[in-house]
Amino acid sequence: MIDYRKEGCINLIHVSGLREYPSTLMGYKIIIYGGFNIMAIITWCSGEIPANLKVNQVYGLIFSSDGRMLLRIEDNKYKLAGGRPEEYDADMEATLKRELLEEVNVVIGTAYMVGYQLVDEENGSIPYAQVRMAAVIENIGPSKPDSDNGRIYGRFLTPPTKVPQLLNWGQVGHDQVTDAVEVARKFLGITTHSDEDTIISEN
Repeated sequence: MIDYRKEGCINLIHVSGLREYPSTLMGYKIIIYGGFNIMAIITWCSGEIPANLKVNQVYGLIFSSDGRMLLRIEDNKYKLAGGRPEEYDADMEATLKRELLEEVNVVIGTAYMVGYQLVDEENGSIPYAQVRMAAVIENIGPSKPDSDNGRIYGRFLTPPTKVPQLLNWGQVGHDQVTDAVEVARKFLGITTHSDEDTIISEN
């Protein structure tokens, strides 16, 4: 099997999404799909994605102009906004911009690569990437139903220091946020971070 891991990639426990649970093994998670347990190795890699690696998810580590980060609230849980690439998306940035509009009605500027989670389900299938990109919010519109499922999500701005705990992804969440803060400093001009928490108005 091709090794898609780059130098500097680290295997870490990662917990995200509905019906996904951590195992006690470093670098593994248990995913429940239709009653079947799938054990996967999740590897966090900073930087660009290998050209031959399939991308099945693009999520945003999104900043406000005062340096806070945007989280989506679903069923009282904090998550990143984003989703799956569609055939009509021009690129990963287009996927992220579309998903942010659909899920949380937020417009962002230019998106920059932070890194990706390499997912190996250890079932003989080819590993795939879950991409993370950073960008700055340009506009926040009124809350509206997600065009995909009709749900209205909460929207929350919080300092980067609080994001790993809120996401509850363990070390992998901490490393993603740390990398995103560095990308924001280098490419987005964000060098300071407000320490206020704000639930964005429904209107």
